[in-house]
Amino acid sequence: MAKEKILVVDNEKNIRDTLRAILEDEGYEVILAADGHQALEACDASVSIAITDEKMPNMTGTELLRALKKRYPDLPVIIITAYDSSRVAVEAMKAGAADYFSKPVNPERILIVVQKIVEHERLLKENIRLRGQLETRFDVRSIVGKSQAIRDIIDLVTTVAATSSSVLVEGDSGTGKELIARALHYLGPRRNEPFVTVNCAAIPETLLEAELFGFRKGSFTDATRDKRGRFEEAAGGTLFLDEIADMSLALQAKILRVLQEKEFTKIGDEKVIRVDVRIIAATNKNLADLIRQGHFRDDLYYRINVINMKVPALVDRMDDLPLLVAHFLKRFNFEMGRNIQGVCDAGMQLLMRHSWPGNVRELENVLERAIILTKGNTIEADTIRKSLGSPPLQEHDVDGFIESFFEKDQTYTLAVEAFERRLIERAFTRSGGAFSKAAKQLNISRHALRYRMQKLGMREAPEADEEPDQNLPDKPHGT
Repeated sequence: MAKEKILVVDNEKNIRDTLRAILEDEGYEVILAADGHQALEACDASVSIAITDEKMPNMTGTELLRALKKRYPDLPVIIITAYDSSRVAVEAMKAGAADYFSKPVNPERILIVVQKIVEHERLLKENIRLRGQLETRFDVRSIVGKSQAIRDIIDLVTTVAATSSSVLVEGDSGTGKELIARALHYLGPRRNEPFVTVNCAAIPETLLEAELFGFRKGSFTDATRDKRGRFEEAAGGTLFLDEIADMSLALQAKILRVLQEKEFTKIGDEKVIRVDVRIIAATNKNLADLIRQGHFRDDLYYRINVINMKVPALVDRMDDLPLLVAHFLKRFNFEMGRNIQGVCDAGMQLLMRHSWPGNVRELENVLERAIILTKGNTIEADTIRKSLGSPPLQEHDVDGFIESFFEKDQTYTLAVEAFERRLIERAFTRSGGAFSKAAKQLNISRHALRYRMQKLGMREAPEADEEPDQNLPDKPHGT
């Protein structure tokens, strides 16, 4: 790694040589100049810090500071004075000096100041680099797919990102709802402001209000200090409320007030805090059903559902699976330093036949495990089987399935689950996707089928043979 380049400017040769020796001993590259004019000729964009004496012929250190700042506004400049003068110090700091100190030169202090500036600049550059990565990773190019459903989502994200309207993203777990929320943020005018995520299902109900709104010291037993809430942290930016359906009705009312009035109060405080935050909410549940059951407020629903995006399950966009595989292989190759070229044809067929209850997140995990287990440059079918966590299932031959179980290193539980999953899938195929008919095919109750599917992590099929749900009213009532 290249060391930082430091420009030292002083009309006294012994001072220049002393500073050069001190800095070079610490590994810095040093450029010397005897006056301001030489310094301006020697300085270029590769210089990390300039250290200049204040009192020099033809051009003072402060004048050189101003000239350097015109060319390189972000260049840190340190001023050295021959005597401790508050007037010179104030003038230098007003002109943009990073620091100043007086002669005689204290080597230890110089090194401390230089190291502090170097670390600060490194952090700034790293922050810029990471922000660039975030904006690249979470723009529309990160939404991988060519299916019509995905193209529609990309078009909608591109259109809606420029607004501050609330967005509700619906879809099963693992479909990429947060990815869409981040794309909305980083494509919009709030991209340079915070993007704050709250998983409403992961935080206990008793703590969620404090997490969202913050609290004052002493407002409850464990409140030993003031705490900012997520709304404050997201000020000017975006607050992503993941799994909003898991929020209590009481807390929903407080969220509604923030959306309506753009203000809130911390727990234990009377002061009203104004806040400008864009809300993006997500859920894997049917909010319309929850409203009818009295578990979700219809007025909040209409507030967060200004723009609605429905993310399809992976099983409904299997044409995108090869693209997703290529995307994840490229990413994991970079992160792990590997050179995996792809998945063999038989392995890809296994991926295409899998039911993907965990959606894109499950595919990502499967491929990560497969790459770790792969020794060559191609992921083989056996590796995919192990990564999927279930033995291969012969479509028409139970004996074949049993033999494959004994031939492969599989557990009894995973084998039974794989067989049960395929049995349920076949029942839905034979019944045309109708839930009640599938249960009848299996000779079990609808309740038992739903229970088994939940245990297996399977996505519930629509009730094709039953009356469709009634739509919600076009306008909220009671508001």
